[in-house]
Amino acid sequence: MSSQSYYAALGVREDAPMSEICQAYQHYAPLCHPDSSNYDPATFPIKDLGQQEYWLLINEACEVLTNAEWRARYNVGTLKLSLPVYEFSGDCMEIYQKFIICPRSVVVMPSEGSSESLNVVPMEPVLYVPSLAFFLDVELEEFFHGTTKTIVHARLLNVEGRAQTSLQTLAVTITPYMRHGGSFLMKGCGHEIDHAQSDVLVKLRQIPHPLFVLSGDDLIYNATVPLSTALFGGSLKIVTIDRKPLSIYIHPPFPTERPLVKRFKGEGMKTQTGRGNLIVNIYVKIPYVPLHMRDRMESIVREMEQFIAMDKN
Repeated sequence: MSSQSYYAALGVREDAPMSEICQAYQHYAPLCHPDSSNYDPATFPIKDLGQQEYWLLINEACEVLTNAEWRARYNVGTLKLSLPVYEFSGDCMEIYQKFIICPRSVVVMPSEGSSESLNVVPMEPVLYVPSLAFFLDVELEEFFHGTTKTIVHARLLNVEGRAQTSLQTLAVTITPYMRHGGSFLMKGCGHEIDHAQSDVLVKLRQIPHPLFVLSGDDLIYNATVPLSTALFGGSLKIVTIDRKPLSIYIHPPFPTERPLVKRFKGEGMKTQTGRGNLIVNIYVKIPYVPLHMRDRMESIVREMEQFIAMDKN
Protein backbone atom coordinates (compact mmCIF):
# COMPACT_ATOMS: atom_id res chain seq x y z
CA MET A 1 0.00 0.00 0.00
CA SER A 2 1.10 3.58 -0.59
CA SER A 3 1.91 5.90 2.31
CA GLN A 4 -1.51 7.57 2.06
CA SER A 5 -3.55 4.54 0.99
CA TYR A 6 -5.91 4.74 3.99
CA TYR A 7 -6.97 8.26 3.08
CA ALA A 8 -6.97 7.41 -0.62
CA ALA A 9 -9.21 4.39 -0.03
CA LEU A 10 -11.80 6.62 1.66
CA GLY A 11 -11.33 9.50 -0.77
CA VAL A 12 -10.60 12.03 1.99
CA ARG A 13 -7.74 14.39 2.76
CA GLU A 14 -5.21 13.69 5.49
CA ASP A 15 -6.66 16.48 7.63
CA ALA A 16 -10.23 15.17 7.30
CA PRO A 17 -12.27 15.44 10.52
CA MET A 18 -13.92 12.42 12.05
CA SER A 19 -17.26 13.19 10.40
CA GLU A 20 -15.79 13.00 6.88
CA ILE A 21 -14.02 9.71 7.61
CA CYS A 22 -17.20 8.15 8.97
CA GLN A 23 -19.30 9.43 6.08
CA ALA A 24 -16.81 8.12 3.53
CA TYR A 25 -16.76 4.67 5.14
CA GLN A 26 -20.56 4.60 5.40
CA HIS A 27 -20.78 5.43 1.68
CA TYR A 28 -18.18 3.01 0.25
CA ALA A 29 -18.28 0.04 2.66
CA PRO A 30 -21.75 -1.21 1.62
CA LEU A 31 -20.73 -1.01 -2.04
CA CYS A 32 -17.71 -3.29 -1.63
CA HIS A 33 -19.25 -5.56 1.02
CA PRO A 34 -18.76 -9.25 0.09
CA ASP A 35 -22.54 -9.63 -0.28
CA SER A 36 -22.86 -6.66 -2.61
CA SER A 37 -23.39 -7.24 -6.31
CA ASN A 38 -23.00 -3.55 -7.15
CA TYR A 39 -19.24 -3.27 -6.98
CA ASP A 40 -17.92 -1.02 -9.73
CA PRO A 41 -14.21 -0.11 -9.43
CA ALA A 42 -14.80 3.03 -11.48
CA THR A 43 -16.95 4.53 -8.70
CA PHE A 44 -14.28 4.11 -6.01
CA PRO A 45 -11.39 6.49 -5.21
CA ILE A 46 -8.82 3.78 -6.05
CA LYS A 47 -9.75 2.25 -9.41
CA ASP A 48 -7.56 -0.86 -9.70
CA LEU A 49 -8.62 -2.99 -6.72
CA GLY A 50 -10.87 -6.00 -6.65
CA GLN A 51 -13.93 -6.09 -4.41
CA GLN A 52 -12.32 -8.23 -1.68
CA GLU A 53 -9.15 -6.13 -1.76
CA TYR A 54 -11.14 -2.93 -1.33
CA TRP A 55 -13.26 -4.47 1.43
CA LEU A 56 -10.16 -5.35 3.45
CA LEU A 57 -8.43 -2.02 2.77
CA ILE A 58 -11.39 0.18 3.64
CA ASN A 59 -11.98 -1.64 6.94
CA GLU A 60 -8.31 -1.39 7.88
CA ALA A 61 -8.42 2.31 6.99
CA CYS A 62 -11.47 2.81 9.18
CA GLU A 63 -9.93 0.89 12.07
CA VAL A 64 -6.79 3.05 11.99
CA LEU A 65 -8.22 6.46 11.19
CA THR A 66 -10.89 6.32 13.89
CA ASN A 67 -8.27 5.62 16.55
CA ALA A 68 -6.41 8.85 17.34
CA GLU A 69 -3.15 7.20 18.39
CA TRP A 70 -2.98 4.88 15.39
CA ARG A 71 -3.93 7.72 13.05
CA ALA A 72 -1.23 10.03 14.43
CA ARG A 73 1.43 7.32 14.11
CA TYR A 74 0.23 6.49 10.59
CA ASN A 75 0.52 10.13 9.58
CA VAL A 76 4.19 10.30 10.64
CA GLY A 77 5.06 6.87 9.22
CA THR A 78 5.63 4.91 12.45
CA LEU A 79 2.42 2.86 12.66
CA LYS A 80 4.12 -0.39 11.60
CA LEU A 81 7.69 0.54 12.50
CA SER A 82 7.77 1.47 16.20
CA LEU A 83 6.44 -0.49 19.17
CA PRO A 84 3.74 -1.47 19.64
CA VAL A 85 3.58 -2.45 15.96
CA TYR A 86 0.08 -2.18 14.52
CA GLU A 87 -1.48 -5.20 12.84
CA PHE A 88 -4.92 -5.15 11.28
CA SER A 89 -7.41 -7.03 13.46
CA GLY A 90 -9.23 -8.42 10.42
CA ASP A 91 -12.60 -7.91 12.15
CA CYS A 92 -14.25 -6.43 9.07
CA MET A 93 -17.78 -7.47 10.05
CA GLU A 94 -17.35 -6.03 13.55
CA ILE A 95 -16.22 -2.70 12.09
CA TYR A 96 -19.12 -2.79 9.62
CA GLN A 97 -21.52 -3.59 12.45
CA LYS A 98 -20.28 -0.60 14.45
CA PHE A 99 -20.37 1.98 11.69
CA ILE A 100 -23.12 0.78 9.33
CA ILE A 101 -25.57 -1.61 10.97
CA CYS A 102 -25.66 -0.21 14.51
CA PRO A 103 -24.46 3.40 14.40
CA ARG A 104 -25.10 5.45 17.52
CA SER A 105 -28.48 7.18 17.65
CA VAL A 106 -30.48 9.33 20.04
CA VAL A 107 -34.22 9.31 20.57
CA VAL A 108 -35.79 12.78 20.51
CA MET A 109 -38.92 12.80 22.64
CA PRO A 110 -41.90 14.88 21.43
CA SER A 111 -42.98 17.77 23.60
CA GLU A 112 -45.75 17.13 26.10
CA GLY A 113 -49.14 17.16 24.43
CA SER A 114 -47.65 16.89 20.95
CA SER A 115 -49.01 14.38 18.47
CA GLU A 116 -45.60 13.89 16.90
CA SER A 117 -44.03 10.44 17.05
CA LEU A 118 -40.62 9.61 18.46
CA ASN A 119 -37.80 10.83 16.28
CA VAL A 120 -34.65 8.70 16.08
CA VAL A 121 -31.71 10.84 15.04
CA PRO A 122 -28.54 9.01 13.89
CA MET A 123 -25.28 10.21 15.38
CA GLU A 124 -21.73 9.84 14.15
CA PRO A 125 -19.60 7.22 15.89
CA VAL A 126 -17.45 8.69 18.63
CA LEU A 127 -13.75 8.88 17.90
CA TYR A 128 -11.74 6.75 20.30
CA VAL A 129 -9.24 9.12 21.91
CA PRO A 130 -7.17 6.97 24.29
CA SER A 131 -4.79 8.28 26.88
CA LEU A 132 -1.22 7.69 25.80
CA ALA A 133 1.02 5.56 28.02
CA PHE A 134 4.79 5.88 27.92
CA PHE A 135 7.47 3.99 29.86
CA LEU A 136 10.22 6.40 30.85
CA ASP A 137 13.60 4.81 31.59
CA VAL A 138 15.41 6.61 34.44
CA GLU A 139 18.90 6.10 35.89
CA LEU A 140 19.13 5.54 39.65
CA GLU A 141 21.24 8.70 40.00
CA GLU A 142 18.51 10.64 38.17
CA PHE A 143 15.96 9.39 40.71
CA PHE A 144 18.31 10.48 43.49
CA HIS A 145 19.18 13.98 42.26
CA GLY A 146 16.07 14.70 40.18
CA THR A 147 16.16 15.57 36.49
CA THR A 148 14.08 16.49 33.45
CA LYS A 149 13.45 13.90 30.73
CA THR A 150 11.73 14.37 27.38
CA ILE A 151 9.13 12.35 25.49
CA VAL A 152 8.62 12.93 21.76
CA HIS A 153 5.46 11.55 20.18
CA ALA A 154 3.07 12.12 17.28
CA ARG A 155 0.03 14.09 18.45
CA LEU A 156 -3.27 14.53 16.64
CA LEU A 157 -4.79 18.02 17.06
CA ASN A 158 -8.02 19.72 16.06
CA VAL A 159 -7.15 22.96 14.26
CA GLU A 160 -10.15 24.92 13.02
CA GLY A 161 -12.14 21.75 12.52
CA ARG A 162 -9.42 19.90 10.62
CA ALA A 163 -7.18 17.11 11.93
CA GLN A 164 -3.48 17.90 12.00
CA THR A 165 -0.55 15.80 13.21
CA SER A 166 2.61 17.22 14.76
CA LEU A 167 5.54 15.91 16.76
CA GLN A 168 5.17 17.02 20.37
CA THR A 169 8.01 17.19 22.89
CA LEU A 170 6.96 16.81 26.53
CA ALA A 171 9.28 17.84 29.36
CA VAL A 172 8.85 15.40 32.26
CA THR A 173 10.15 16.46 35.67
CA ILE A 174 11.58 13.64 37.79
CA THR A 175 11.75 14.57 41.49
CA PRO A 176 14.00 12.82 44.06
CA TYR A 177 10.92 11.29 45.70
CA MET A 178 9.75 9.35 42.66
CA ARG A 179 10.48 5.64 42.39
CA HIS A 180 10.53 2.76 39.93
CA GLY A 181 6.99 1.66 39.08
CA GLY A 182 5.47 5.05 39.85
CA SER A 183 3.15 6.75 37.37
CA PHE A 184 1.41 10.08 36.88
CA LEU A 185 -0.92 11.80 34.41
CA MET A 186 -0.08 14.80 32.29
CA LYS A 187 -3.58 16.19 31.76
CA GLY A 188 -4.57 17.34 28.30
CA CYS A 189 -1.24 16.44 26.66
CA GLY A 190 -2.60 13.60 24.54
CA HIS A 191 -4.59 13.64 21.32
CA GLU A 192 -7.20 16.30 20.66
CA ILE A 193 -9.89 15.92 18.01
CA ASP A 194 -13.59 16.58 17.63
CA HIS A 195 -13.68 18.40 21.00
CA ALA A 196 -12.30 15.32 22.81
CA GLN A 197 -8.93 15.42 24.51
CA SER A 198 -6.82 12.74 26.16
CA ASP A 199 -4.03 12.64 28.71
CA VAL A 200 -0.51 11.23 28.78
CA LEU A 201 0.23 8.54 31.36
CA VAL A 202 3.92 8.32 32.27
CA LYS A 203 5.19 5.12 33.91
CA LEU A 204 8.65 5.24 35.48
CA ARG A 205 11.09 2.39 34.96
CA GLN A 206 14.51 2.30 36.62
CA ILE A 207 17.46 1.20 34.55
CA PRO A 208 19.35 -1.56 36.46
CA HIS A 209 22.35 -0.11 38.32
CA PRO A 210 25.75 -1.83 38.23
CA LEU A 211 26.30 -1.39 41.99
CA PHE A 212 23.10 -0.58 43.86
CA VAL A 213 19.77 -2.36 44.21
CA LEU A 214 16.81 -0.22 45.25
CA SER A 215 14.58 -1.56 48.04
CA GLY A 216 11.95 1.00 48.96
CA ASP A 217 13.95 4.02 50.13
CA ASP A 218 17.02 1.89 50.99
CA LEU A 219 19.95 1.06 48.76
CA ILE A 220 21.58 -2.36 48.86
CA TYR A 221 25.23 -2.74 47.91
CA ASN A 222 26.64 -6.25 47.52
CA ALA A 223 30.43 -6.23 48.03
CA THR A 224 33.15 -8.86 48.24
CA VAL A 225 36.41 -8.96 50.16
CA PRO A 226 39.40 -11.28 49.60
CA LEU A 227 39.93 -14.25 51.87
CA SER A 228 42.93 -12.56 53.49
CA THR A 229 40.76 -9.64 54.65
CA ALA A 230 38.16 -12.02 56.07
CA LEU A 231 40.84 -13.98 57.97
CA PHE A 232 43.13 -11.20 59.16
CA GLY A 233 41.06 -8.00 58.89
CA GLY A 234 41.31 -5.08 56.54
CA SER A 235 39.40 -2.23 54.91
CA LEU A 236 36.67 -2.23 52.28
CA LYS A 237 36.19 1.05 50.43
CA ILE A 238 32.93 1.91 48.67
CA VAL A 239 31.29 5.04 47.26
CA THR A 240 27.71 6.10 48.07
CA ILE A 241 25.07 7.10 45.50
CA ASP A 242 26.09 10.76 45.96
CA ARG A 243 29.79 9.94 45.44
CA LYS A 244 30.80 10.09 49.12
CA PRO A 245 33.61 7.63 50.02
CA LEU A 246 33.02 5.18 52.87
CA SER A 247 35.57 2.90 54.52
CA ILE A 248 34.47 -0.27 56.30
CA TYR A 249 36.97 -2.07 58.53
CA ILE A 250 36.52 -5.85 58.60
CA HIS A 251 37.22 -7.35 62.03
CA PRO A 252 37.88 -11.09 62.15
CA PRO A 253 36.35 -13.56 62.69
CA PHE A 254 34.22 -13.16 59.57
CA PRO A 255 30.76 -14.86 59.63
CA THR A 256 30.69 -17.95 57.43
CA GLU A 257 26.97 -18.83 57.21
CA ARG A 258 25.68 -15.44 56.03
CA PRO A 259 27.07 -12.19 54.66
CA LEU A 260 28.46 -9.56 57.00
CA VAL A 261 25.89 -6.73 56.99
CA LYS A 262 26.78 -3.10 57.61
CA ARG A 263 24.04 -0.48 57.76
CA PHE A 264 24.65 3.22 57.16
CA LYS A 265 21.75 5.37 58.28
CA GLY A 266 20.80 8.26 56.00
CA GLU A 267 22.90 7.17 53.01
CA GLY A 268 20.02 5.83 50.90
CA MET A 269 17.52 7.54 48.61
CA LYS A 270 16.03 10.93 49.40
CA THR A 271 12.58 11.03 50.98
CA GLN A 272 10.31 13.90 51.98
CA THR A 273 11.46 13.47 55.60
CA GLY A 274 15.15 12.64 55.10
CA ARG A 275 16.90 9.71 53.50
CA GLY A 276 16.74 5.94 53.53
CA ASN A 277 19.63 3.69 54.54
CA LEU A 278 22.56 2.11 52.73
CA ILE A 279 22.82 -1.61 53.45
CA VAL A 280 26.13 -3.23 52.54
CA ASN A 281 26.19 -7.03 52.26
CA ILE A 282 29.79 -8.25 52.38
CA TYR A 283 30.75 -11.66 51.03
CA VAL A 284 34.07 -13.50 50.99
CA LYS A 285 35.61 -14.24 47.64
CA ILE A 286 37.25 -17.66 47.80
CA PRO A 287 40.39 -17.62 45.65
CA TYR A 288 41.51 -20.25 43.20
CA VAL A 289 44.53 -22.12 44.57
CA PRO A 290 47.27 -22.63 41.98
CA LEU A 291 48.33 -26.23 41.53
CA HIS A 292 51.93 -25.64 42.67
CA MET A 293 50.66 -24.14 45.98
CA ARG A 294 47.94 -26.70 46.66
CA ASP A 295 49.89 -29.03 49.01
CA ARG A 296 51.28 -26.17 51.11
CA MET A 297 47.93 -24.37 51.35
CA GLU A 298 46.07 -27.57 52.25
CA SER A 299 48.56 -28.28 55.03
CA ILE A 300 48.10 -24.79 56.49
CA VAL A 301 44.29 -24.94 56.31
CA ARG A 302 44.18 -28.42 57.89
CA GLU A 303 46.42 -27.23 60.69
CA MET A 304 44.15 -24.24 61.31
CA GLU A 305 41.08 -26.48 61.43
CA GLN A 306 42.72 -28.79 63.97
CA PHE A 307 43.73 -25.86 66.14
CA ILE A 308 40.19 -24.44 66.11
CA ALA A 309 38.71 -27.85 66.98
CA MET A 310 41.14 -28.28 69.91
CA ASP A 311 40.47 -24.72 71.10
CA LYS A 312 36.74 -25.41 71.29
CA ASN A 313 37.33 -28.52 73.41
